[in-house]
Amino acid sequence: MASIYGNFGASAYPSQAAARTSFMAGWSPAQGCADSRSVPIDPGLTATLFYSPASPSGCAAVWQDRGWQFDLYGDMRGGQPGDASPPWLEVARSVATHFEANPLPSGIGLFRCDIAADGLHSSASWVVGSDLYHVALYHGAVRTVELLQAMAPYPGAS
Repeated sequence: MASIYGNFGASAYPSQAAARTSFMAGWSPAQGCADSRSVPIDPGLTATLFYSPASPSGCAAVWQDRGWQFDLYGDMRGGQPGDASPPWLEVARSVATHFEANPLPSGIGLFRCDIAADGLHSSASWVVGSDLYHVALYHGAVRTVELLQAMAPYPGAS
């Protein structure tokens, strides 16, 4: 059952600026990893891989696409003994490919995925007007993207 736990919600703010401020509060691409290099994900799409001498395989991978920020972190190697998660580049390519075929809500958004030994813990937040929406799934990166793509305006709402 852990593979289907997820949530969806929203927070209303007095203005779009306030929603954006809350949206980016506390976000940091890679604490403790000052070095970076570019890594191609797909044709025309490149991630910045943050790393350090202590973490040469990387601390986080970050890229932007159509107003969305994508942030992968955790066990960037994946697939190690006792670790069922895929390596970060495989996760990045699957998310980017799905995003290309199925656009996310327009505007600014942040997709985050913790690559952990027990699976991919993913979440997304995005601003629409003065509202900040959130979605998360305990296991699955692409399924989190699918969940947020299912968002539709409430009938009768403006």
